[in-house]
Amino acid sequence: RTAIVANVATMAVLLQMLIMYVTNAVHKRGGDLWMSGEAVAYVMQADHFTYLLGNHIAEFHGLLRVLTVAWLALLFASPLLLLLTGVPRAAIASLFVGMHLGMAVTMRIDLFPIVVVVGFVPFFQTAVWDAAERAVASLGWSTPLARWRARLESAARAIPSLPRRAPFSRPVAPGRLDGLRDADLTGTLAGGRVLVSTVLPYVFLVLIVLSGAQAVDYAEVPEPGEDVLEAVDMDQSWRMFAPDPTHTTRWFVAPGTLENGTERDVLRNSAVDFERPPRAEATYPTSRWRKYLGNVRSTDNENHRSYLANYLCADWNRSHETRVENVTVYQRYERADPYNGTVEAEGKVKLIEYDCSGEFVQNE
Repeated sequence: RTAIVANVATMAVLLQMLIMYVTNAVHKRGGDLWMSGEAVAYVMQADHFTYLLGNHIAEFHGLLRVLTVAWLALLFASPLLLLLTGVPRAAIASLFVGMHLGMAVTMRIDLFPIVVVVGFVPFFQTAVWDAAERAVASLGWSTPLARWRARLESAARAIPSLPRRAPFSRPVAPGRLDGLRDADLTGTLAGGRVLVSTVLPYVFLVLIVLSGAQAVDYAEVPEPGEDVLEAVDMDQSWRMFAPDPTHTTRWFVAPGTLENGTERDVLRNSAVDFERPPRAEATYPTSRWRKYLGNVRSTDNENHRSYLANYLCADWNRSHETRVENVTVYQRYERADPYNGTVEAEGKVKLIEYDCSGEFVQNE
């Protein structure tokens, strides 16, 4: 049995999870739909997010209200993840894990639910794993699990590893280190080790806590700290679906005029159709494509739209005999009431019109 590990690294893992939930809880507290218990029902209207079970539970408004209240209660109870220990802590962590697994089968939000589930492993302490081990033994699963473990370990050993290279030797001028005592060198290395393994991690941990507090207007990060967080891309706000949840369905249409005079949607390789598709999430090849197109439609990224259009031109011409001469990219949207289906807003926004025949032109 290995020793218990408790250091700045384990503290950072636990605090990171807590910061994420507490910050998001405060953001959601400012949203009327969250506080009224209607938020998840509205989120399920964002058809470009939902898939699998998410495409079937949108009509169960009572269930969605219960899920909204339960999730909000869990977020505000998240400090118990640190205050409790043993089985009570594991029980709270299990509720969070269950919620995130539910997200994984209802919403296309990439690997986020799985990453968070892995992040909960440290919250299950020794007593919980001991109880799990006894339960596995009582059910007679120890031998099959041991066989699977042996297979996985064997497969891992079979994966070729990178060959080790001999360390590069650096010539040292004769006499350059004369007079440097072993004690001096040992002291310098020890000081550097403390700086890298203890001081810097604690500094970053404090900055991350302050960043979360600043996101909800509870504190401010000193300007040098903000520069550091920006440089390493570690500033945090955790506004997922908060304070107002996303409930507008968005999809993209990219009519391209081919050299034979016909039109084709070069994004989806289909006939041009601006009507809402039966499943908006299926119009995105992957969740990363959805994220990318969502960023491109933002006015802050307007200059990136030409890269998208240029890619669509090149990708089509590379894979089709009939070349595309120009492309226009539109974003369509529709927002409906989750209770009666009434369309509250809809529209079409032209993002860019691009000539495929000339040189690449950067959109200003």
